Amino acid sequence: MNKVIKFLKDKKLVLDVLNIAIGVLLLIFIILIFLNPSNAFYMLGTVLLGGFMNMLNGLKHVRSTNRGKKNMGMSMILIGAVIMILGMFFYLQIS
Repeated sequence: MNKVIKFLKDKKLVLDVLNIAIGVLLLIFIILIFLNPSNAFYMLGTVLLGGFMNMLNGLKHVRSTNRGKKNMGMSMILIGAVIMILGMFFYLQIS
């Protein structure tokens, strides 16, 4: 197990592994929404996971050495935060 963690840190793949895990959770929440569309909690989970995934992708771009990618990464983090805030706002309005 330590070899796997060391490999992920050396290759800087931690954000990619987190992105894959969040993507799987996002797919599960989307399936749950289709099975029970009246449940607002599933919609909240989907929106929060989508916003968090967007923020992780932005963090990956911010760590880049390219100045254009850094600017794009900062805007992705901001958009992800706005998505999460709006999701919480609409969830509180519904419930």
